Amino acid sequence: MKKGQITIFVLLGIVVIIAFALINFINKEGAKEEVIKEAEFAQNINPEFQPIENYINICLRESSIKSAYTIGWRGGYFVLPLERFDNDYIRVPYYYFNDIDAMPSKGNMESELGFSILKDFRDCINLTLFETQGFNFTEEDLDVKATIINDEVIVGLNYSLTAEKGDTKLEFGKFLYRLPVRLGHIYNISKELVDKIIEEPNYIDLTYLTGQDLDISVINFDKCTDIYLIADNHSRNDINGNYIYMFGAKFQGENCKPEFSASESALVPEATENMPPLLEPAPYSIAFANSTFAYRFKASDPDDDQIFYIDDSSLFDIHPTLGIIAFFPMESQIGIHKINITAVDIQGGIDSKWFYLEIRK
Repeated sequence: MKKGQITIFVLLGIVVIIAFALINFINKEGAKEEVIKEAEFAQNINPEFQPIENYINICLRESSIKSAYTIGWRGGYFVLPLERFDNDYIRVPYYYFNDIDAMPSKGNMESELGFSILKDFRDCINLTLFETQGFNFTEEDLDVKATIINDEVIVGLNYSLTAEKGDTKLEFGKFLYRLPVRLGHIYNISKELVDKIIEEPNYIDLTYLTGQDLDISVINFDKCTDIYLIADNHSRNDINGNYIYMFGAKFQGENCKPEFSASESALVPEATENMPPLLEPAPYSIAFANSTFAYRFKASDPDDDQIFYIDDSSLFDIHPTLGIIAFFPMESQIGIHKINITAVDIQGGIDSKWFYLEIRK
């Protein structure tokens, strides 16, 4: 089938999906159950040290989930290569670039993911929370290794940490988290897609696309650029939604797809009028430093479209599909914060409201 016959998707829809890929929401109730740990110390540790172990597990889990989603919408990269699609809305690597296979190796993707998890873990961990309780810490090695297999990502954390309180000392070592994202499967499908592009640059095999257990969309951005969006609803984790993976294909010269002809244009469905979502206003809220604050925003959509939530705050990251915020305010954040909360439907309809949050001591 000619590329001109593929439905053109609204670019804002891509931005929505990218926004909900950037998650940092953690369900702490389930963290302990889902984290599988290999430790260098006995399983029955001193109960006084147990919160430290739990805290490390939660940070590892949070960092792994956040980084996996970042890697997904960046096409397997933390630092994007020079060969990439780049505009004001999205930035994705080209897997096909002017007749060349530019797809990263799985090993390179594992390195990028490991680097991202390590960075996010450093941002998450804050041992001063325990130092106020009388603990002293000595940190040595800190390293992360990510292994991508077909139906999950195995994240190994080597954290040489010694915790002391009074006459009791405990050494922490290795931790393991299994992230239920089918990144290996998605990588293999992406490779097959690139092979098909190389074989027939001017055609898209719709039978292949629809025959996968992934939702694969092709966005015709312009005459010579396609963006591939892979959504996997079998990858289950905190957000209870799709895992998103994206990459681009750049064509040149004779390989650029033809302009729409009159007959081909008729195959592109006409857009129907979209009704934007309705975001309920949130009350003026008060949070207290060193105490967890949680709130759930609610929105409805007249067309029953999927709704995603976005915030512009550095205090927290809103859950992209549930609209929940949950974070631990610090004393340095005391004050009144004016935050924009946005509800966006899958067709690009938007409704925004201001949320006033006062953090007190």
